[in-house]
Amino acid sequence: MKISKNLDKIPFFFIIGRPRSGTTLLQTLFDAHPHVQIPPESPVIKECFDRFRGVHDWNKQEIHQFADYLFRVIKFKEWNIDKNKLLHRLLNYEGKLTFNTVIHIVYLNYQSVYNKGEIKILGDKNPSYSKFPEKMKAIFPDAKFIHIVRDYRDHILSMQRVNLLNSNLPLISYTWRKSQIKTFRFAQRFPDSIMAIRYEDFVKNPESNLKRMCEFLDINYDQSVLTYHEKEEAFKKEFKMKTSNLFHGNLFKPINSDNVNKWKSEMSQKDILKADFYVGKFAELSGYERIYPKRTFNGFFSCLPGYIYLGLYNVLLFSIKLIPIRTRKKIRNRFSN
Repeated sequence: MKISKNLDKIPFFFIIGRPRSGTTLLQTLFDAHPHVQIPPESPVIKECFDRFRGVHDWNKQEIHQFADYLFRVIKFKEWNIDKNKLLHRLLNYEGKLTFNTVIHIVYLNYQSVYNKGEIKILGDKNPSYSKFPEKMKAIFPDAKFIHIVRDYRDHILSMQRVNLLNSNLPLISYTWRKSQIKTFRFAQRFPDSIMAIRYEDFVKNPESNLKRMCEFLDINYDQSVLTYHEKEEAFKKEFKMKTSNLFHGNLFKPINSDNVNKWKSEMSQKDILKADFYVGKFAELSGYERIYPKRTFNGFFSCLPGYIYLGLYNVLLFSIKLIPIRTRKKIRNRFSN
């Protein structure tokens, strides 16, 4: 891999969208691109920005503190970066560092299993960043965003299969709807900075859509990315969590549309009605047609327990936010180790 002398000028892009919507597939495809550097999912930028945003003098002490903190960020160890080598490279820039330069150096030290040439763009895949794309835009003003969305009904089934969000249909529907609202608002503010794509359209015609994405990112399309699955054994060796059969069992199969519209045969009419009710008009706004577009009294009555659950859930979230951030992180880190 060749590192540009003006490394802080290398642009960033972000892949956002709900979990189980194709974000990992896109990340892996771009990881296979010889001119793209995009590590596995880890909230490095957000976590480090919250902690080091006020640092202006990146001296030796600050650099060491940053490295110590970085290696405690959830999932960062999956990047397989040598801490001593990273410290050495950061210290070489002592006196010239900014937060953005530090992040560029960290990302360029990720060792991909794919062969790399000159890195022309850095990428980041984090579904959680869908909650605050404006924050990422503020840190990297020239960043671009690729947002992938999946039919909310197939999304519900996929989330339930791996027991995310407690497999709770109202909660999964609510978070899908909320994510779409935030993305729509972001697109209204920064229409030239975001590209939206439906998962269903992508898997049916991956090559043409990848070409569109590369054009959007101002990089050349490389057809070798579609042979990404040939590195399956190398991935299994390097990234045990990423290749978990439970979460990404289909990742290294050739791209196909086998998981499109599964809801039509696997979801009950009662659950379809509930999903349509909770998501509302944001189904159509996102390009999906509801089976039950009209909100009836019977529909509301059947969904009422779910609304009560969501109300209690939001009260719990509000209560958690009253706990100091450092305390929350300590609790999270204790249970994630």
